[in-house]
Amino acid sequence: MKVLVIGGTGVISRAIVPQLLAKQHEVTLYNRGSKSLSFAGQVRQITGDRADRETFKTSLQKESFDVVIDMVCFFEPDAHSTLETFSDRVQQIIVCSSIAAYKRPYQTVPVREDAETLWEDPIFSGSSLKGVGKAVFWVGMGSDRLGSSLL
Repeated sequence: MKVLVIGGTGVISRAIVPQLLAKQHEVTLYNRGSKSLSFAGQVRQITGDRADRETFKTSLQKESFDVVIDMVCFFEPDAHSTLETFSDRVQQIIVCSSIAAYKRPYQTVPVREDAETLWEDPIFSGSSLKGVGKAVFWVGMGSDRLGSSLL
């Protein structure tokens, strides 16, 4: 499969990419190119800033992927941008969120997103923002034509 990882240089991404390569997937990273990482396999790099929404959309709509893994969907416009760019063009979109987006103590264990309250955790800045991005995906996933997962 051809897999695009938006981000790809953070702690979780650095663990995902080698697993994709071990399964013989073609991996492409889309990020600002500010960190240079070496992986045990060929990884294609597309340099860009996802905050530049128009360039993000036009450059990635020229590409073909089976799966998109969005590791840096923090803001509502990020979620809209990912959906607009890929929803008719890929088999699945996976979005990585954060458990830090929910107020403690949790109401459910394991956490059920529909039973929890978003909040801004002072220890994990931006945590509630990932929750807002996730909410946009819940709405956008209503289509039968797109497989989506929120982590």
